[in-house]
Parts: sequence; structure tokens; C-alpha cells
Amino acid sequence: MAKVFSKGGWGILIIPLLIILAIFVYLKLPTKKNSAGIFESNKSAEYVLQFKNLPPSGENHYELWSKDLNGGEQIVGTFMVMEGGTLINMAGDPLFSITSMYLPMSGSEMLVTLEKGREQTTKRSDRVILSGVLNETQSDLSFPTKEISEKQEAVLANPTVGSAKGVSGIWFSKDVSNGKNPSAGLSLPKLPGGWVYGGWITTINDKNLQIGTFKEVNNSDSKSSYSAEKSGWKVPGEDFLKNAPKGLSFPLNLADGKTKVTIDIEPYWEQESVISKPFIPILSQRIPYKQNFGKSFVLDRVPKEAFPSGKISIEPQGNN
Repeated sequence: MAKVFSKGGWGILIIPLLIILAIFVYLKLPTKKNSAGIFESNKSAEYVLQFKNLPPSGENHYELWSKDLNGGEQIVGTFMVMEGGTLINMAGDPLFSITSMYLPMSGSEMLVTLEKGREQTTKRSDRVILSGVLNETQSDLSFPTKEISEKQEAVLANPTVGSAKGVSGIWFSKDVSNGKNPSAGLSLPKLPGGWVYGGWITTINDKNLQIGTFKEVNNSDSKSSYSAEKSGWKVPGEDFLKNAPKGLSFPLNLADGKTKVTIDIEPYWEQESVISKPFIPILSQRIPYKQNFGKSFVLDRVPKEAFPSGKISIEPQGNN
């Protein structure tokens, strides 16, 4: 034993221990870590995606993000949605899961955002369409908006021709049949950033006409594409009197018992995008047959089960 602790003896004992300790630390230490998860050079995670009612992405794409408890964010992957709900990757191939080197910790928030174009972003937008907290390795996702509880109303009228009497326009106002001044017929919760409300009618031959987008229910919407020359009421609405699209004749009779009106939630872009149908419908009603001018009718709430929802399951993979 004396030789071990004599000159040079310490090195014989300590150096191998240091080498073993260094190897152990190297094997256990991740490449990068934060309070939400880790990146590991020799491991990956498979994010299995299950969505319901997620709107087609069109010329845009969706991104999956993880947000940790300290606010740090990490993109996990990208995908697109076709008509019918089929998921594809950016190359156009069918997609069922996303593989990433990032492993988020339980309690992180999982986010699905809608992003413009086909290029992956470096910083996500405010257009969060699904969100949910990660519980161990699973997260149930839902659209982050409040439920609608109050009565929602609309009237048929034609204020942009002056007299307002007529059934070729729809305005989201309370009853004006007794000469009352128009007041907001909608009472909707404030939307999270990146989203706006929109109004639509769908005709008997399934043509969708956009009324316009809005954030305030007591002011005009963004469009007046089909209205006449006079100013409309200070509520969202549209008269369908001019500039009829191909296949339609104006003025429209919205009281034919076959026309449907919809309020939806749409993505907000810096320059308003062109979409061809309601994005996330929240209110919908077939306009009553022979509905009288100025008399209000109620819009039905779309069932919550029809809103976008989803589930993410994370399956950590072994050594690659």
C-alpha cells in the first residue's frame, strides 16, 4: 500500500478514475438543454399527429411548436393539410408523424400555427389554431377561443340604395322593422392575435360570397364589393346588388329559403388573402323563407365538436 501513495502512486489511482468520470459525463450530457426539453445528438422523438376539422392550408402551411414554462419556443416541424384532411409534408408526400431531435418536457405548451407561403419560419406568427399543454408524452389540442353565449342576430335590408327596404342584403344588426336605428346584432368574444371574423353567404348552387372581415361588431367590415353607392350601416354587412360573379344574377333574393349565412374565424394577413369558403365556421343559419325586411332572425352556434381539434403523442426513439 505504501507504493500506491508514494511518488507517482497517486497518478496510478486517480487518472483512470478521471477518465471513467469524463466518459460518464459525456454520455449523459445533452447537446443543448433548457427548461422545456433537450436536443440530443443520438436520440430523436416521433410526434404522432391526429387532427380533426383542421382547415386545408392551401398555399400556406402549418407549423408545430413547443413553448416552455419560461417562454422559450422551439419549432418541431412543418406540414400541410389537403382537402379532406389528409396531411402531407412540404414535398407533398403523405405524413403521419414528425421526427425531431427535440424532446419537450411535461408541462410545455404545444402550438400549431398557420404560416404564410411554403417557407419554414424562424419566428412563429400569432395565428395559433391549436394549443394544449403536454402531459408527459401527450397533448390534447383545441382552438384557443372563448365560447359564444349570447343571442346573435341578423336582418335582411338594402341600406346602400337609400331606402334600405329589400331582401338582397344581409346586415348583422338587431331588429329594425319598427324604424329602430341599426345596432350590433352580434356579440362575439375578442379573438386572439392573428385572427379576424368573417361573414359569408352560400347560395342554392353552393357559391360562396364573402361579406367581409371584421374585428368590431359595431363597425363596418372590410369589403363592399357588391353593395350600391350609398354608405351601409355601421355594422358588418353587404348588399348583393352589383358586380355579380359568374353564374349568379343580382339582385339576390336572400329570402328564398335556400341561402345560408355563416360567420367564421379567418386568419389575419397583412394583405387580406383570398379564400373561397368559410375557414372556421362558428355561426350558421339558413335564412328563413320569405324573411321580412328589417326583422331579425337568430344565427345558430356551430357545435364545438365541429371546431378544429387534435392530439399529439410523442414517442421517444432509441439510439440512431
